[in-house]
Amino acid sequence: MSSKHLLVAAVAWICFVLLSLPQSIYGASSRQGHHKVTIQNVIVVEEDKIKLVGEGDFKGKTIRLVSQTGETLLAAYNPAEKMFITPTGKRAVPGVGYDVKADWAQIPKKQAHFVIPNLLFAKQVTSNRIELLYDLLLT
Repeated sequence: MSSKHLLVAAVAWICFVLLSLPQSIYGASSRQGHHKVTIQNVIVVEEDKIKLVGEGDFKGKTIRLVSQTGETLLAAYNPAEKMFITPTGKRAVPGVGYDVKADWAQIPKKQAHFVIPNLLFAKQVTSNRIELLYDLLLT
């Protein structure tokens, strides 16, 4: 057997061994092996703060807020505040529809869509009562 045949046989044997081992042993990753986190609810805390309710660790994760106009805002998870926060100065615009998206999560369409209402009117009625009027366009 020539050295070329020995080399081919050795490579074939190594490939066979690696394919028969569990992937976690040699650090290979497969997209099929990763399960998406299921999100039950999306809570808009402020124009720049979004809280996701679901099982899993959000540390190091980001989400995308995609507006109906096609603009995208990124928000990174802040473990101290336990919510996703957009960079300073970047906020969702009231009256514009947004969809929350993340490649690592399954977010029901109904939960993923939100619109921050426009405050049209605020009036103090009594010392402990305020009347607010919002314009909320459902998109």
